[in-house]
Amino acid sequence: MNTPSVDRRVMMSITVAAVLGLGNLRLAAAPASELDRIASLVGDPEGYIDALLYAQFRTEAAKIAPGDGVAEVARYASSFGDLLLHRALSEALWDSAERSLTKRQVVRTPQLEGAEAAIRASETRTGRTRLSLYLEQTPKLLEAASKQSWAMLDGRAYTFIQSNVVTMRGSVDARIYRLATLFGPTFPPAKRRWNAPGCPVGFDTEVAISHIRENDPAYTIYRAQITESAALSAAVSTRGWRDADEVVLKQNMELEILQTKGKLANDLDRSRFRGTPSLRYLVEGTTTAFQFRAGRTWLIPQRKISVVLSILSNTSVSEAATWLDRLEDALVSA
Repeated sequence: MNTPSVDRRVMMSITVAAVLGLGNLRLAAAPASELDRIASLVGDPEGYIDALLYAQFRTEAAKIAPGDGVAEVARYASSFGDLLLHRALSEALWDSAERSLTKRQVVRTPQLEGAEAAIRASETRTGRTRLSLYLEQTPKLLEAASKQSWAMLDGRAYTFIQSNVVTMRGSVDARIYRLATLFGPTFPPAKRRWNAPGCPVGFDTEVAISHIRENDPAYTIYRAQITESAALSAAVSTRGWRDADEVVLKQNMELEILQTKGKLANDLDRSRFRGTPSLRYLVEGTTTAFQFRAGRTWLIPQRKISVVLSILSNTSVSEAATWLDRLEDALVSA
């Protein structure tokens, strides 16, 4: 398979964001270099990292420094800044943004003050890095949050509504994981467990998965762009259900058929999954974006847990089914 261009990958990132409810989170003007373009894509809230993108990053580094591409990757990673400080600042920043949004006034938490102080101390030793951009833009970002407006930060436009801020908070760990993988000496990345705090179901996989916990503590959404052409969308509920199991199992399948204006592409698999009620299905749609779906609805009645796991593809039903196999294997219960 030919290596897709970064432009195409950026367009795919925007498309998946729109499909999964992030249409007002936009990528801004193109970064200054190919390395910047790749890092911007990988670090986007709905970004991803794979072997092709990893290799492309190193190819571009070798063009800048022929014969010493490894050193160029190290130089670039250093100029990006300490990723642990990126994580600490992002966590504190989006917490403050959510508070500012709720109270309609700028709120700066002790955690944000501490993260900023740690960055200033670090850059006294190392010199200016991209972390400086965050420090410079933070006041503007929090002011925008307090006014439910929008602001630019790190090449992206952020619209401050509740769902966007919650999304950004949920994506911090996954974004840092992808960037660390991009800058790392080897690929593939190590497998790790992705569990939203307090959620009884998660994933044990190399795919970097973001999660969203809205105001309802009984409901969690997992999602990730897996490749250029495939995305994960999963929902876990601990509310229980009143309807018969068969009705609950079919509801999401019927919704996906309706959304894609499609039809079932296989005989329904009603076999129990890990010992409890389940329905697995494939959908072939007629819409233009991510019309192919592979999904499983899984119920755990004794724990009042329902899991809806969907893979979306713009290539084929078989790609969606292959990734569903992998993500089913990665599914873990706490």
